[in-house]
Amino acid sequence: MDPSGIIGIIGVAGQILATCTKLGLNWRDATDDAKKFKSEVDALHKTLWETYNHLIQNSDFISAFDGKHSAVLSNLVAPSNSDDSALLFTCKEELEDVLKSLQKRLGGSRFGWERLKATFSNEKTQSAIENVQRRCQDINSKILIDNTTLAVNTDLEVRSTRKELTERHLDEKKKKTLDWITPIDFAAQQIDDLERRQEGTGHILKQLYWYMPAGPNEIEKAYEKHQYGSSPMSTDEIMEWLRSVTSYLTKIYVLVDALDECRGDGGYRDTFLTMILGLHETANVNIFATSRYIPEIETYFDDAQSIEIRASDGDVMKFLNGHMYKLPEAVTKNKELQGEIKHKIVQAVQGMFLPAQLHLDSLQGKRSVKAIKDALRKLATGSSAYDSAYEEAMERIEGQLDEQKTLAKDALSWIVCARRPLETLELQHALAVERGTTELDEDNITELEDIVSVCAGLVTIDEESGVIRLVHYTTQEYFERTAEQCQGISHDDLDLRRRLEAYPLFEYATLEWGHHAKSISPPSEDLISFLMGSQANIEAAFEVVRARYRLPMYELHHSPQRRPSGLSGLHLAAYFGLKEAFIMVLERSRKVVDINARDDDEFTPLFYAVMGGKADFISWLLSVDEVEADLKSSKFKSYTPVHIAAMMGNVVGILPFIESDKADLDIEDSWGQTPLEKAARGGYVEIVKALVESDRVCVNSPARTPLTHAAGKGRVEVVKFLLGTGKVNANEANKFGETPLNNALYSGTADTARCLLDSGQVDASLSVEGFLGKTPLERALQNFGLHDSITELILDRMEAIGISTEARTHAWEVCQQLPYAGVYNFYEIHT
Repeated sequence: MDPSGIIGIIGVAGQILATCTKLGLNWRDATDDAKKFKSEVDALHKTLWETYNHLIQNSDFISAFDGKHSAVLSNLVAPSNSDDSALLFTCKEELEDVLKSLQKRLGGSRFGWERLKATFSNEKTQSAIENVQRRCQDINSKILIDNTTLAVNTDLEVRSTRKELTERHLDEKKKKTLDWITPIDFAAQQIDDLERRQEGTGHILKQLYWYMPAGPNEIEKAYEKHQYGSSPMSTDEIMEWLRSVTSYLTKIYVLVDALDECRGDGGYRDTFLTMILGLHETANVNIFATSRYIPEIETYFDDAQSIEIRASDGDVMKFLNGHMYKLPEAVTKNKELQGEIKHKIVQAVQGMFLPAQLHLDSLQGKRSVKAIKDALRKLATGSSAYDSAYEEAMERIEGQLDEQKTLAKDALSWIVCARRPLETLELQHALAVERGTTELDEDNITELEDIVSVCAGLVTIDEESGVIRLVHYTTQEYFERTAEQCQGISHDDLDLRRRLEAYPLFEYATLEWGHHAKSISPPSEDLISFLMGSQANIEAAFEVVRARYRLPMYELHHSPQRRPSGLSGLHLAAYFGLKEAFIMVLERSRKVVDINARDDDEFTPLFYAVMGGKADFISWLLSVDEVEADLKSSKFKSYTPVHIAAMMGNVVGILPFIESDKADLDIEDSWGQTPLEKAARGGYVEIVKALVESDRVCVNSPARTPLTHAAGKGRVEVVKFLLGTGKVNANEANKFGETPLNNALYSGTADTARCLLDSGQVDASLSVEGFLGKTPLERALQNFGLHDSITELILDRMEAIGISTEARTHAWEVCQQLPYAGVYNFYEIHT
């Protein structure tokens, strides 16, 4: 509806009413037709004025429907609405006629309403007014629709915002749980660290759990049971929770790509397949896997449908047709030669695109027809096609200028030998490092495009992750088969972060250099010089290790980013298990360095070997007469290396101490706690088993029994094992007067409390004098409002677990004295 048309009618209507007043006419005396006319004009004036002010000129109303459909606006502001324009024009024209008729009578003799009857009863005028009024009513109905729509949308947006805030809170909680399940998002290639624990199944659990609208209670309870992620999951727990999660879903598809890349040695692949196929048997889980032909894998899928995936010759031919332009003019001008090239390559690659690309690339440097035909005759077929293509690529690299050749080999060495995928900037910095310098010269950083170019098609950049990697897993295998060998400290946390940001390679170098050095035998002089050199450099080489890895003694007593100090090359060599380098450094510096040398935390090389989890190196150190296995660190609660191994949950690290008679496995720290108690507290059941089965530890410690520790921390598996040994007294009170059950009740760990009660070894009515004289029932009632599940567990089992009538009566009296309003009724209901 045209705004100017509305204004025009409003103006004319106002003039008509004003002119009647000037004529001295009193509207109370008007004829019915005149009164009706005035009423219609008043209504029209009001409606049009409100339409103009509140809709057309109201930017707030218009903005409220920004990007949304508005019934009224789509009608009012449509420039093409010719019907509205015609209505307004006609109405204005008729009203102007009325106005002219009235204005002619101004200045004349007075007259009555009867003489104006014809003016106000004109059917054409009334029809025009009615048409505009009907149109206005239509607009009003659309306004009502718009207002209703706007109100509904606003309500939905409020609900959505509230839901989003709630979900954001839940997502934060879920994210912490997910990071605990597996902190690693899927990497571009497999690395050894991922395979040490059965991480693959954790990844599957993580995916299922993340996309469920509300996570199963079992997962959240497990997270809390493990002290909010402070201890890892076992393989059995992962499988139990996978079964739980899958039970919530009607159908699940598990996609396993490149199953052949999962290592077969060490039982990783067999364990993984057994677990995944086990899901298929217990839930509606469908499995899709891809793999090269490997008989050991195929046996797991005997009853499954299979299909060979390969490109057709036509697909490969299309690919080659689209890349012929890259070849020299000797080819582009010779159609017959083009056909021969395509035919030979299609025959050689047998449905594999990568060899086709590499073979085609190998022809780019040929400058004659003869050279091209000679190359075609040498194309390998079948499984050797990859190696042949890689050899051709290496020949092209060798044929480049010296600097290009060196750059390509350096880049490939880094990518092939890296223990994890390198980001592009990390590789650029790695290549920019110059031997003999201590500062990175940024002018020496090579452009990424140049690095990729000189590598002759063997590397590619993953745009999504920013990782630079080899084009195919077979490229890695090729280099592994053919390669002989890859041949100052931050002041605080902020300083370390700045250093990591300034030098992207610094983190990788400090975490992984030792693993690379381990492959060099005998150790290089550069390595020995480094280990015997600047103490500041040695400390800097360990600070990221301390910051990145969860070393419990540092977490509990110091900031993980606290400056390492007093380290020697022996400590660093011990951490990475560099035995040959350790011996060389020790021999060259006997007069100034001792094999039991302590850093400022009073940790010896043996401590560092335990932190690094190097079992062979630990065993060797323990075999050296001069090594003292039970040296304590007064800076860290008198911990010994065995305490550290137990606290870290490092089974591999503690076994050498069990196999050696040199270490005291039952040694106490400054709190009187033994390694067994540390392991029980952490929930490391394998370590607990190993220590108990060694028969060199006291299962009932005079300070706090391992069972009490495990019960209080909710370590169900440890509690089950200890109860099953027959060596523990389930009612033994420690020096604080705590029994295992009382500690479980006090800590609110319902699972361990239930486990203790189910064992039949616990006297639940026992009152422990040293522990405030409270029976388990009284302790449970005291925790009402904090651990209701514990309270309910005890109340529901009073008769079954033998709580006497006298004990119940006494508990009733205790209950009445408690300050909680609801506990009285709670106890009454359950008794």
